[in-house]
Amino acid sequence: MSRRTLFIVARVAGWLIVPLYVIGTCAGYFLTYSAGLWNEHAVVDNVESVMFSAGFGAFAVVGALLVARRPTNAIGWIMATIGLMVPIFNVGGTYASYVVATRGRPDALAVFGAWAANWYWLLMLALA
Repeated sequence: MSRRTLFIVARVAGWLIVPLYVIGTCAGYFLTYSAGLWNEHAVVDNVESVMFSAGFGAFAVVGALLVARRPTNAIGWIMATIGLMVPIFNVGGTYASYVVATRGRPDALAVFGAWAANWYWLLMLALA
């Protein structure tokens, strides 16, 4: 891969990381609310969830900046990967909860989403 191609790919990836993080996080909240699993009385859980999202959002933002500015720096790609793993795999787990809550029975995608949501932590912690 030429240096110019790497620079273009890194720029596009850098611009997509943060919007993908926001979309994934919002999709998780939407599925939780749609399934009726959002507990308005558990303020501590909701605050914890928001802080969790903000903390891993920092991984996405810093990773996106490093990828866009220094595409050969592996730390930027690792931080961006961590920042994207959290919302993507959490949406899989939330989708599984949504399917079970609304249909009563999981489909194959829900089973995979639940499995991935429970196991991605090992890879994420190793990268962090």
